Amino acid sequence: MVLAREAVRQPRGNEVLVRVTHASLGATDVLARAGGYVFQPLPGFVTGYDFVGELMTESAVSVALGLRAGALVAGALPRMGSHTTVLTVAPTLLVGVPDGMDPAHAAVLPLDGVTAAYALELAGA
Repeated sequence: MVLAREAVRQPRGNEVLVRVTHASLGATDVLARAGGYVFQPLPGFVTGYDFVGELMTESAVSVALGLRAGALVAGALPRMGSHTTVLTVAPTLLVGVPDGMDPAHAAVLPLDGVTAAYALELAGA
């Protein structure tokens, strides 16, 4: 694993920038780093699906969704890449984090939380 600086891709269309403050670490991240993930990314990939962060920019779509610059948002990416400092993302992948909710807790809900809930459901819990 290497820590590297890369240019932030500027938003296109209705995309927005999110300054990542929290990102979860799940089984898929560990498997991908070990080379055993079924959807193995190319070398040089950035791990992570779930994240929480501050909305840095807004677009017509984010505003229509009630997400304004400065808002705390959570999301999950369709491909790995949330273990970074700034994300360029479609606002339709974001939700506002409720006031008073710990961002560290919110960061695990989009993917890992749903996976855990599904596992409990399958187990009959």
